Amino acid sequence: MAALTAGLLAFGSFSLVDAAKPIVIQAQGSVAIGGSTVKHAGTFSTKNFLSPEGQTAYGDHAYVFYQIPAKAKKLPLVFQHGGAQSKRTWETTPDGREAYR
Repeated sequence: MAALTAGLLAFGSFSLVDAAKPIVIQAQGSVAIGGSTVKHAGTFSTKNFLSPEGQTAYGDHAYVFYQIPAKAKKLPLVFQHGGAQSKRTWETTPDGREAYR
């Protein structure tokens, strides 16, 4: 518990009162950047779906969703998910509870 408290203090002021207030969003939107595809020759087969034959790989791109609060802080808070995930990672938890919204 002491480590958690120290961690919260190290990252700035935080209080349960602030957490209970709704965030007013001034602006939000999204943008897609870049992107390329690589098509492997051959025919795709569900019997050997790990084989590259006939598959298309998508990469070299980004999708950014943003929200700007009406009373924005000086520095942004950025969440980046791991590989093979999406922004959905930050929206819910495996048991269906709300997460980092």
